[in-house]
Amino acid sequence: MNKNIIPAVLVAAIGLAYVVWAVGTPSGNNSEGDSLDGVNPTGDLFEGKITNKNVVPGKMMGTGVYDKSCVSIGGGLTNCHAGIKTDKYGVIDFNYEHDMAKKPCVAPNQKVVVEILDSAGNARVQRI
Repeated sequence: MNKNIIPAVLVAAIGLAYVVWAVGTPSGNNSEGDSLDGVNPTGDLFEGKITNKNVVPGKMMGTGVYDKSCVSIGGGLTNCHAGIKTDKYGVIDFNYEHDMAKKPCVAPNQKVVVEILDSAGNARVQRI
């Protein structure tokens, strides 16, 4: 077998995998300015509530700003407040509970998708 074929096939396979990844688009309502084109969140998923803004249902991109006020609530769970910057709302405060040993806190500069479920602020945040 020609030794030059193996690297060429490997490069082509990696390129094809990148194109397939980049083209995937999640469904749902996007907020103005928070494009989800080509974004496929596959990381940790958190459920909680937006506590500092009046919000409407929809999906948008976000970037972690802070994670603070982490307090153990028992059973291996911690209650935290993550600041997530969005184009539509500015910095939202996401109050959530999680097992830090299994899912670390939302970190500063981390890219996430925020899905606001209702006008009461119930939301899901998923790492990209």
